[in-house]
Amino acid sequence: TWAVIFAAVNDGTAADTDLTNSSSQLSGNWSVVSSSGVDHYEYAIGTTSGGSNVVSFTSAGLATSVTASGLSLTNNTTYYFTARAVTSGSEVIEALTTDGILVDTAAAVFSNIVASANASSATITWTSNEGATSKVRYGLTNAYGTETTETSTLVTSHSVTISGLAG
Repeated sequence: TWAVIFAAVNDGTAADTDLTNSSSQLSGNWSVVSSSGVDHYEYAIGTTSGGSNVVSFTSAGLATSVTASGLSLTNNTTYYFTARAVTSGSEVIEALTTDGILVDTAAAVFSNIVASANASSATITWTSNEGATSKVRYGLTNAYGTETTETSTLVTSHSVTISGLAG
């Protein structure tokens, strides 16, 4: 029997990433609880959980992160990164797959932009053709100089209120 090897497998180069704008490169990394019996790690990339139709299982040696480049990734497609621990006898000890990373190479299109203001605040609303975060840059010149905190939720209906404006 083998011990649990992986604590986590993540899309990206550090903490798990859910979105990328690259059409040719994906990264994955894994944290290890134990390397007992592990000869090497292998990784694969697929368009289904656990799949390997984009990159077939490839040795990463004892590295715990890898970047696959030269890929032909499709916009609006989710890719899954699988890592597995392998013994010197080619036995797979454990495999773990990420929750997926969405390739988004097309910029969002914004429309219906409306600003309403009073003496001390302004609310800006807009829609986007795909899920996007919300943030507004503002200022007294074209250099802006101030911005709101970017939201972390992807939405298509946006509303940002700026308060504390001078009258």
